[in-house]
Amino acid sequence: MYNSEKTGDLDPTSTTAFGPFVRYYFTSIGKNAKLFGGLNAAFGSHAEGGVSYSATAIGLNAGAAIFLNSSIALEAGLGYTTIKIQDQDDPTNRFGLKVGFQIHLGK
Repeated sequence: MYNSEKTGDLDPTSTTAFGPFVRYYFTSIGKNAKLFGGLNAAFGSHAEGGVSYSATAIGLNAGAAIFLNSSIALEAGLGYTTIKIQDQDDPTNRFGLKVGFQIHLGK
């Protein structure tokens, strides 16, 4: 995960995090499409005003995947992520639309 923001006159911020995710395709909605749900966790750093802090993120997502072939899917879904940054009392919560490709290696 990488996120960069610049708001008005405030210093720019950036967050970089890596971690595992699990996804389950639970029902077909056509010949080549399936619904899915997923959970992810990420650990990394958040930089703000030249100072770096540790960061932890947890997210949930659900959506639909259209399989273009047996290894590649085009996906769209809704996701919710909460990010806790060291030395900040309140987490940052995000809700949004996610669109992308998923590549499946092997079976």
